[in-house]
Amino acid sequence: MKSEREIYADYKAELAVISALDRSYYLNVCPTRADRSNYYTRQDHLKEIRSRFYPELAAVRRRNLRQFCRRLVRTGHYVDVVLRS
Repeated sequence: MKSEREIYADYKAELAVISALDRSYYLNVCPTRADRSNYYTRQDHLKEIRSRFYPELAAVRRRNLRQFCRRLVRTGHYVDVVLRS
């Protein structure tokens, strides 16, 4: 499974392309019908990207949390954490 940093890097490139195209769309004073159509298509694509990104990121974070908790239990440090709170 990828690390959180790798996930960010993968999606950063994909989102940068959409961002650049949207920026030019926003700066266009008089967008054509094709420009507007492309914009809405990109927004649908952006929703699809987000629908993949957030669950993938959440899965990595859950995995990292489980590994962290296992390390605490294995080393006995969880007792210190519980007693301090």
